[in-house]
Amino acid sequence: MSLFEINYSKINAWLFCPYLYSFVYVEKKYPPRNPASSLGTSIHRALREYGRERLDLEGLFFAYDQSWENSGYESPQLMMEYYRKGKKMLENFWLSEMERNSSIIACEKDFEFTLGEFAVRGTIDRIDKMADGRIELIEYKTGENEKYSELIKNSLQLDIYSLAIKRAMNMEVSYTSMILLAFDKKITQAYDTSRFVKTEEFILKIGEEIRSMNFSRKGDCSKCQIAKLCRYRES
Repeated sequence: MSLFEINYSKINAWLFCPYLYSFVYVEKKYPPRNPASSLGTSIHRALREYGRERLDLEGLFFAYDQSWENSGYESPQLMMEYYRKGKKMLENFWLSEMERNSSIIACEKDFEFTLGEFAVRGTIDRIDKMADGRIELIEYKTGENEKYSELIKNSLQLDIYSLAIKRAMNMEVSYTSMILLAFDKKITQAYDTSRFVKTEEFILKIGEEIRSMNFSRKGDCSKCQIAKLCRYRES
């Protein structure tokens, strides 16, 4: 029997609304681009090249230009506003990196491990080895959410990725971090590996819900990115 594929994005979509999950992962449709999502894609592509090639600032800017996603902007003026915003984020990031005392051992790292009847897959932004040999998991965030400092404490994404580093790469995460590019800030916490058990239980629970395709609940249509496209939206 083939394994049912699951990842953080699928779980996140299902938790928000089963109809959003169905729209994206069953009907294979995609939410329209907007400035924030296009900028996020552009920056992540550039940072992937930075991590792989250890680029200087000029090289990072070149990678940004080559990675630019120009869809989702209502006008050339708005696109240039976001382009300049993203370039400033990358400049601040690069300057902060000059003070780093760790080494990058992986970036845009794909993983897969088996959990029960599920194949858990995903891609980790970055993994660093610190000066003392301990492992740090890093995720880049381009959004302007002021609550990241609280969200990191119970981040399902970081839990799944920490588990993946253990299960798929046989390494133990000591720290999890988010680099908040919009705020030129990095937040870090020591990671408690005792969370693995609850993370596995949660993945199995939600995986079974997704596989059963139970549409007995609906998310908040007023906050949904596909509200105008969904035939099940509340009027």
